[in-house]
Amino acid sequence: METWINRNQRPANGYRRRLFMIALLLLIAAGLVIIRYLPAFVNLNRLTAPKSDKPAFRENGEPTALIQGTLGQLGLEHLAIIPEPVDYKQKPVDYPTYKILWPKDYPFVWVVSRLQADCQVYDDLSYTAIEIGENEKLVFWPVDSFGGDSLAEFLFISSSGAIPRVSSVAFIFENFADFKQTEALELIWLNIPFGLVLKPDQVPDAKLTKALKSSQGQCILELPSDADSWDIIFNGHKLAKRLPNNELSSLNLRAILNIFPSLDAISFKAGENEDRELEKMVLNEADNLRLTYLYNRKYPGYADSIAYLKGINIKRTVDGDSVNILSGEQLRLSIVDKANALTSFDKGIYYIPSTIENLEIIKSLMPMLEKLNISITLPLRLAKTVDSL
Repeated sequence: METWINRNQRPANGYRRRLFMIALLLLIAAGLVIIRYLPAFVNLNRLTAPKSDKPAFRENGEPTALIQGTLGQLGLEHLAIIPEPVDYKQKPVDYPTYKILWPKDYPFVWVVSRLQADCQVYDDLSYTAIEIGENEKLVFWPVDSFGGDSLAEFLFISSSGAIPRVSSVAFIFENFADFKQTEALELIWLNIPFGLVLKPDQVPDAKLTKALKSSQGQCILELPSDADSWDIIFNGHKLAKRLPNNELSSLNLRAILNIFPSLDAISFKAGENEDRELEKMVLNEADNLRLTYLYNRKYPGYADSIAYLKGINIKRTVDGDSVNILSGEQLRLSIVDKANALTSFDKGIYYIPSTIENLEIIKSLMPMLEKLNISITLPLRLAKTVDSL
């Protein structure tokens, strides 16, 4: 005779076994559904997802070409990209590694910001970068955005042996006579090239004349183009003892041009009553002295045409017919901004009012210009030669 066992006293193994089998069957069914329908779902998403307009770097991209292009944007394409057998930790890796000697006084943010912009051009390219020390080393890895793999490693090493290309900037001091003599001498003693603009009745005294003759200054004489202005100049006390008479003649014009130290160029100040015979007379003397003629107007006038026909060396220091004169903080910001525009090798010619404030600004910026390998040069050397009017 069998003994009856209550339900709550029976073993639970059978019940649990049934639950396990049901769960297993559900998992198998779910797997079959995924296998059957997932490819179609993925393909549908691929068909309906918007296609990126950016090119794919992995198709034809070359990491060294990426870096070379970025260096070119910075005006540093002459820097060598040197293959290295190990990474920056001196360990072998499964991607190519390179070393680049970087100009010592150039911040790494310049190259990182450009590389960041260059990577964003591609649909599948990102980057990782770390700086080691304080402007000592920078490690940059271009990365495949989809696979997450590093494509290469570039180690930038700050080095005094990496010399940036030489750039140039020039300064012309307007109304040089506005300087006090001590200020003018202070500029001369900086021993830098500069330009100075004087008018015929602004003859420097003996001490300043001697200093200018031994300086790196380049004098530009601004001449009136009307006879009335010349009459005032000839009858003024500044030239009374230097000229045989007060007549407008080739002899007197030649004497005036010979008075000014370091005279290299002339220009005409536009006037209402242009005297063509006078302009022709002045240009004859300028031609005899081999002076440069500055042409800074939009459209050529009579004097410009005569200078061109005579074969006088014609140059342009400004674009258009107006001089952009900067002073004070505007001057400082403009020079710094152009200095940081590394792709532009010529930083321009600045016309500057002759004030002690502007002289101090130039002095304060000289160390920066030296670090960036920007040379201060003679303005006429930087001026553009005019081949045709």
